[in-house]
Amino acid sequence: MRIKFVVGVLITLTVSLVQAQNNRLDEIANAMGAQRVNSIEYSGKGNVFSFGQSFEPGERWPRFIQREYTALINYQLPSLRLTQIRSQGEHPPRGGGAQAVAADQKTVQVVSENYAWQEVDGQIIPNNGAVKDRKLQLWLSPQGVIKAAIDNSGKMSGNILIFKVNSTEIKATINSENLVEKVEYLTSNEVIGDYLVEVFYKDYQNFSGVMFPKHIEQKEDGYPTLTIEIQSVKANPQTSNLIPEIVKNSVVQPLKIATEKISDGIWYLTTPNARNWVVDLGNEVAVVEGFTSEARSLLVLEEIKKLFPTKPLRYVINTHHHYDHSGGLRTFVANGTTIVTQEMNKPFFEKAWARPRTIAPDLLSKHPQEIHFDTVSDKKVISGSERSIELYYMKDTSHAKYNLLVFIPKEGLIYWGDGYNPPGNSPLDIARTPEQGIDIYRVIKANKLEVKTIAPAHGSGPKPYNYFLQGMGLPLEN
Repeated sequence: MRIKFVVGVLITLTVSLVQAQNNRLDEIANAMGAQRVNSIEYSGKGNVFSFGQSFEPGERWPRFIQREYTALINYQLPSLRLTQIRSQGEHPPRGGGAQAVAADQKTVQVVSENYAWQEVDGQIIPNNGAVKDRKLQLWLSPQGVIKAAIDNSGKMSGNILIFKVNSTEIKATINSENLVEKVEYLTSNEVIGDYLVEVFYKDYQNFSGVMFPKHIEQKEDGYPTLTIEIQSVKANPQTSNLIPEIVKNSVVQPLKIATEKISDGIWYLTTPNARNWVVDLGNEVAVVEGFTSEARSLLVLEEIKKLFPTKPLRYVINTHHHYDHSGGLRTFVANGTTIVTQEMNKPFFEKAWARPRTIAPDLLSKHPQEIHFDTVSDKKVISGSERSIELYYMKDTSHAKYNLLVFIPKEGLIYWGDGYNPPGNSPLDIARTPEQGIDIYRVIKANKLEVKTIAPAHGSGPKPYNYFLQGMGLPLEN
């Protein structure tokens, strides 16, 4: 009888705790007006910051003006349509993120059910690989947090509401008025490993029966990536559930490397908007840049093996610390390759790579080994029997404080990570003003380099040096 009594008490306590949790969630939902909202549209303006693109390693992200930030959300489909317009915010430019922006840049990002796409100049660009991240963004909105918590058996621990969206654990701080004041979760980046994303909701106001924050601030890895002052909120607006046929029929394509010969002994290894140089030094090989991710670097290593089955890959040259240019470096370390970078980037990489990687372990975290650096102060020459590579520290560039220019004198080829990336066959990079291109020119002239071709990291491929001069509005050379 006593056992039955104890079991009965435990069941009663469990039911009471569950009911108390549900009652608290209902109280929060009522305070937020979440139960009355099936869709919502909110708009504002402020600043947006480019994650992973700091001027100096370890400092804040570069700032742009966010002239428009409009989110249209349908919680029932679910769907999100996010419209943003940004313009240059740093004068003079300081850091990456495609600075210096020549004109306002509009982006429209959409997720609907299990489909995602961008809209650019009236064109639909499928991007179904972004579904998970954009849905997470949808459920992190103020009312979305509560709806997701209710649907995913959220639990209160003190004033912290804890639940999961897919495999991501979300923690929402609830204030004394039952309003969401902070949302946070842990995610991962190829350069820095695990890092915290925090969204702060401040200064709630009543917008036609819906409590919504007047100010939104997002931080990633401790620095702001978004600060918005909300100007309008509409509850239950009409939303479209039309998914373009081109998006429905789109399949996420596996990443592929295209190999393009620039000249004898030098190749481009290309994925969309990212280009490595691979250079035959004679007895060994060097690759310029460790772009984006482990997945990409593994493909690069495969291609190098095909091009040079009997030659070792000795060096990977890193032009600067920006995350798109250094996200794949750890894969080369795991391969035993020496990293060549400006000397002040070394401590940043050592510190970043010592951080935990519990969310997305990579090869180097699974099989740790010694990291070999060969650093550059002002100039360094990597010599080989076939050709040499010259590296120049680009002092006083606005793009990244510790940036390298890569030059191969035998072919007159020059490579810089960013700054001049014209589309198509045009000499003009119309998306940017010329400040960072002028930086390239200044270093070329200071070091009396005889340049024939500029073959950059992005854009459409190699361009004659005179194209570059024309694009920068500089005198042409014979």
